[in-house]
Amino acid sequence: MLALAIAGLALVPGVVGSQAFAAALVGGVSAAIELWIAAGLLAAGARRLHTSRGDAGPRLVLGLILVMLFLSMALVTASVVVHAYTDVPVWMDVAVLAVLLGLGVGSYGLELRYVIVALRGSPQA
Repeated sequence: MLALAIAGLALVPGVVGSQAFAAALVGGVSAAIELWIAAGLLAAGARRLHTSRGDAGPRLVLGLILVMLFLSMALVTASVVVHAYTDVPVWMDVAVLAVLLGLGVGSYGLELRYVIVALRGSPQA
């Protein structure tokens, strides 16, 4: 969906410059691929966990780490864009970024900790 949305910008003349569009296209396509891989890992891990297979842990952990990585990169990129193209003070940009990273990435961090602790306590781990 990210790749399609960014490719759709090519149809609107003058929205983005050629360098910005190229960077957005590369970032969007790579982010879409990363999320596709993360979703596959998480779905496979959940299926394996549901059937009590012991190899669910690495898939779940890696999938959650990929989601956290994507979210971090997306938030930092949005912060850089806001800083570059608006008059928002730097302190406000950094404060909003810190809150969003804390809430967004932090929630996945708690989920990751739960998965690790739950799998460590299971007989299959």
